[in-house]
Amino acid sequence: MPKEAKFCIVPYPPQGLLAIGRRDMEISEELIKRMQELGRKHGKDMSRQEAYEAGSNLVGFFKILLDVDMRLHPENYKRKKTE
Repeated sequence: MPKEAKFCIVPYPPQGLLAIGRRDMEISEELIKRMQELGRKHGKDMSRQEAYEAGSNLVGFFKILLDVDMRLHPENYKRKKTE
């Protein structure tokens, strides 16, 4: 990740719930609850720990996608000068 990018919100899925930090990932309670709901919807009753792990995996996946995109298209992540 470039030095300028210290924090990024991945808007999808679910909107605004995935926070990706440079060195750490934080999973919100709302994401954990939504992961449990998703599990129930597909016939699996998930514990909080399983939902947390599923959310962590999802965030990690999006972090990898973001890292790859930042390497391929660094011009999209440069800060624009404001006057």
